[in-house]
Formats: sequence, C-alpha cells, structure tokens
Amino acid sequence: MDYPECDVFPRNSRQWIICSNSAGLPVYKVNAYREKWGIIPLPDDTVEAVNSKEELSAKKAELIFHGYSIPDNNSSIADKPYGPGTELMIIYSDAGVPTCDACIDLANRMNNLGPAGCRILIKDIVAEIMPRAIAWLSQKHPWIMKLLPNVVSETGAYTKIHSDVMTAIKNCEDVMADRRAKRLDVLTGEQIKGCQSCSGSRDSSSNKASQAILPAAKNTTAFSIGSPPYRFITMDQYTADIMRLVKKIPNDIDYVAGVARSGLFPASAIAMLLHKPMMIISQSSGEVIPAGSGWRLNGQSYVQPKDAKILIVDDTTMTGASNKMVRHILSDRYREVVYASVYCNPHAIFGKPDIFEVELEWPHLLEWNLFNSVLSKSAAMDFDGILCHDCPAEADDDGEKYVDFIKNATPLYCPKKEPVPLIVTARVEKYRDLTEGWLKKQGIAFDKLVMHPAATTKERELDDIAAYKAEHFKNWSDSFTTDIGPNMFIESDDNQAQRIAQITKLLVVCPSTGKVY
Repeated sequence: MDYPECDVFPRNSRQWIICSNSAGLPVYKVNAYREKWGIIPLPDDTVEAVNSKEELSAKKAELIFHGYSIPDNNSSIADKPYGPGTELMIIYSDAGVPTCDACIDLANRMNNLGPAGCRILIKDIVAEIMPRAIAWLSQKHPWIMKLLPNVVSETGAYTKIHSDVMTAIKNCEDVMADRRAKRLDVLTGEQIKGCQSCSGSRDSSSNKASQAILPAAKNTTAFSIGSPPYRFITMDQYTADIMRLVKKIPNDIDYVAGVARSGLFPASAIAMLLHKPMMIISQSSGEVIPAGSGWRLNGQSYVQPKDAKILIVDDTTMTGASNKMVRHILSDRYREVVYASVYCNPHAIFGKPDIFEVELEWPHLLEWNLFNSVLSKSAAMDFDGILCHDCPAEADDDGEKYVDFIKNATPLYCPKKEPVPLIVTARVEKYRDLTEGWLKKQGIAFDKLVMHPAATTKERELDDIAAYKAEHFKNWSDSFTTDIGPNMFIESDDNQAQRIAQITKLLVVCPSTGKVY
C-alpha cells in the first residue's frame, strides 16, 4: 500500500518507515506517531481488541510515557519528566521490543537522572539491562536481530546496549539544546511548533513536519543528584580504608577477584594480605581472567571453581547495578559469591554489597579518577603541582635549571579522557613553547593555556597569583556551560585554593590537602 501522506519525510527515513507502517510497530503506536506529526491515523482494525479499562489505561500510559498526548474526557497530558529514558524506550519500541514494567521503571529513573546523571551511571544502566538482553538472545525473539544485529555473545550485547544508551542520552541532549535555543526551558504540554520531536530524528524535515509535545524536563546535573558538601577522597585515605576493609573479609574465601579497573587496587591488596589467588573481572566482556598467585602460593592446593567461595572487590558501589551484573556473570561458576566494596552509597537503589567499609554519598570526588572521568570536561586547573610535580626550590632560578625542569618535569595527574578546557599557570609567558612541548610529549590535550604576562619570575612574584587565577577561571566559567557538573578549578596550593573560591564563589578542589571549597 502506498502512503503519499508520509512523503513529507525523506523516503526510507526513520519517520517515513514508521509513518508508512513498515516498522513492525502495533498500529496504535504508529497512529500515535502520525497524530503527533499531524497526519491522519490508519484504520485501527488490525489492533487487538481492548477488552478492559485496565488494558486501555495501560496502553495510554505507555503512549504518554513516550511523550504522546492521549486526550480523553478527564486529562490532557501526563505530568511525566522527559529524558534519556524516554529516548531509550523509543529505540527499543522501534525495534519491536515489548514494553515491560521493569523497562518503564528504569526509563523513569533515567529521566529523573537526566542526561548528565545517566552519563555518570551508564555502566550501572547497561548492567541492569544486560540480564534481559541475554535472555532475549537465548529465547531468539523475532525482533532480536533488529535490536542486537550481528550479536552472538554477551560482549557484543553489552557493546550494543551501551551504544543505544549513549544514543538515547545524545538524542535527549539534542532536544534539550533545541529547547534552550528557543528559550523553552520548561514545556508544560502545550504544542510548540518547530521544536524537534522527542521521537524522530533531528533533521530539518522532521522539524518542518512535527509538532512536538514534550513533558517538562528536569534540569539535572551530575552534582545535583546529591547536595553539598562535596567530599574528596585521596589515595592515602583510599589505602587506609582498604586496610580497614580487610578486617571484615571472611576467612574462608578461596579466591579474590577485582572488578576492572578501579577494583583491582583493593583486590590486589586484599589478595596479597590474605595470601589468596587473584582474578580480574571484565564487566564489558564477562571474562574472569586469572591474575596469578606468585611463587609464595605455588604449593597451595587450589579449589575448583564449582566448589569455591569467591570475593568480588570494587572501589565504590553507587547504585548497586554493577554488583548485580557481576553476580550474574559469576553466579553459575562458583559455589558462593561475596561482594565487597570500599565505599558504598547508603541510597544504592539496586542493593548494597555484602561487605563495605565507608558510607559515601554522592556528590564526591575520587583522586584516582577525577582527571579522567565525566567531570573532566568541566575542570579547569593549575599546572605545577597538578599536571606535574612542583619545581624544586633549587631549580627555580629562572635560568638553565628551570628550563631543564620544564623540559623534564615528572607527570603527576595526566588527563587523557578529555582535553583540559583551561590551564592557568603562574609560569611566565616566555616559557610557553617549552610548556606546550611538555604537554604534547605527555599526550595532554588542552583548549586554552593562560600564562602569566610578567617578563620574569621576579616580576611575577609582585602579583597576587590567586587573584590572577581566579580572574581567568571566572571569565572562562561565565562562558562555559555543561550538563555534567559544576565548573571547578583544581589548585595545588591550599591557600590559593581557598582564595580562588572566595573570589569566584565557584567550586575549587585542592588534591594535596583533600579539601573542596
């Protein structure tokens, strides 16, 4: 059958396929899209009869969840938050995946987290979906090849689901960016012509054809999930907390397994202190890799996995979803699985580990991942004492010794995940080429490097360095926005950190003292 009314969309585009009833969706869903786009609905005689008010309510709730307006005598539009969960449900719906209560519950939680929170917790989101995906693969549903094309393993499923969640987050960010551009920060159900559809692709033809109805979105950032004060956990504190955790480990453990990658540090310490063989767990591949036992344990008689009790160790438990996923990976391989983490969020929605040492609420900052995390793109920073170790006093001669220091400075924290958006250093401008050369050598990318305009270091010492850094940080922050978290400055000197925070009224972190201002 031909559908000329669908030619408002490019042929074979996602919208055209849905509009022309070629996507394999139930007709009532196709008609919800067509109604949204202002196109006459299809005859509904192919839809199974709705036999009860409960069934009708369920179908309406599902459509409203997806952002569709289903008017009736009593209401106009549900007061549901729009977010990445809605977009993920659309991806799955288009593939033909039937809606389930657990799917809707996860999607609602994703909507409440917003794009930023979902980026923070993406591993946990994927971990929650994985058991269902594995079941889908084993049950060979007719729609599975569309949802997980060319996937034959858990590893492939993890990769594809991770990609789908990232696509959902990006689609949601595009919609929210379009709202901001139109100064529509909150939509309350009224039709907004020209606003991008939450269910269609973001091309120009979609904009022309659609009248989107989007429920109000929560403006959530990673740090607004919790509330101040922000805690900074240093490596020294981490190590001390691991040592305390060791005392809680059962004495009948046969193996210690670290969750790659942050869990390897505490797992290694526990395995070493308890003289147990160690393994590495890869969440992405589902593999359990023997890490060896060293010559000291060569004479130990090993317990077969099916008879063994294994301890799984991670650095933090924030939602508990990773815990669930790892348990799923190992539950049929070992007699008993015990899960431990050094830090645990007391509000972990998917459950806490069996053993943990410290309750740690969000928001917090961890020294071992701050510089290569989702927060990296909003972190401006000092140079000496952060990117490299401070210059020794005997080398600070503004001459040959100082030049040698700049060329051969020992790296301290090395951001690699994202370019550093802003580096503000008290090094004087004449050393720019050497400084940039060192950054390139270390593989540290940056957007802007501000160096002091003084001609000599002696002249620079007459300046208020904290105020100088604060000025450039504030100017950058005023023009830089992100949905991930608050703009922050990472400063090596505690006194300067306090002053920068006082001047700018912005977040300043001092790793050397573990303080956040």
